[in-house]
Amino acid sequence: MQSFLEEVADLSLKAHPDPGDLIFVLPSKRAGSFLKNILAREVGRTVFSPRIYSIEDLVEHISDLEYDSNPQLLFELYQAYLDCIPEDPDSFYDFCKWGQTLLQDFNEIDRFLIPVGKFFSYLADVKKLEQWTATSEKTPMIEGYLRFWNSLEPIYHRFNQRLLESRQGYQGLVYRKACDALPAYLGSTTGNRHVFLGFNALNKAESLLIQTILQ
Repeated sequence: MQSFLEEVADLSLKAHPDPGDLIFVLPSKRAGSFLKNILAREVGRTVFSPRIYSIEDLVEHISDLEYDSNPQLLFELYQAYLDCIPEDPDSFYDFCKWGQTLLQDFNEIDRFLIPVGKFFSYLADVKKLEQWTATSEKTPMIEGYLRFWNSLEPIYHRFNQRLLESRQGYQGLVYRKACDALPAYLGSTTGNRHVFLGFNALNKAESLLIQTILQ
């Protein structure tokens, strides 16, 4: 009985005896390695090899950015935080207690292509309403709390600016930039056929990329 990857390889080679114009995209590098071995076994002759990407590698290729390491991302985020909040900032040690959560939030905002300006404006308004009372004045603590939430959008933009200057990115940023760069990528691959296999749950950026390429 054929495995799923063997069946895909068999169908692909029947439709494209010379697979050099195929671009396979899978959820992981490990799955790509299995498919590469299956294709080599099935072809049994010398041909141009198809390109095989994990979805993250394809996105990295389209965006022309490289994924940065988590420690370096935290350092860059802290520098962006200092640029935007120069007065009485947290130490890097204290920042690390909440900076990782902020990095994850920025990542999700970009992976799901959320409109940044509207999102941060809405978030700041929600936090302001949470602290609103009809009688009491704002304390310095509350003012500092609200100032922090209002600073998140400038921090986000400064953080991305620092990363893009060095052509680095976190996953969400790389995905968002890949969506922006998709027309240029499609123009460079007009003679290729993409084959996406093994996917189920997709974030919005992945869904947009795959549907646009398939169309």
